[in-house]
Amino acid sequence: MKELDSCIGEGSKKRNDIASILSRRVMNYAMVNSDSFDKTMVENYQTLLECNYLSQDLVLLCLKKTNTLKPFKTMLLNSPILQNKILGV
Repeated sequence: MKELDSCIGEGSKKRNDIASILSRRVMNYAMVNSDSFDKTMVENYQTLLECNYLSQDLVLLCLKKTNTLKPFKTMLLNSPILQNKILGV
């Protein structure tokens, strides 16, 4: 996550363009390679979605696209942070 902080930044220095590209690339990778995702990879993906590096709309898009894939089905059930993001809390 430290590497993401240096690339994306925070506050007024946040690079939303980089966050958008990164989220789409990770989402596409997860969709294409979902069969090879192990528990650690799913947890890392979940951590990325839970952190504040990605905007709400990018997190919702990633959840919408990957939530039906086998390794990610329980991710939403196990994360109160992602549940709150879906509810807009």
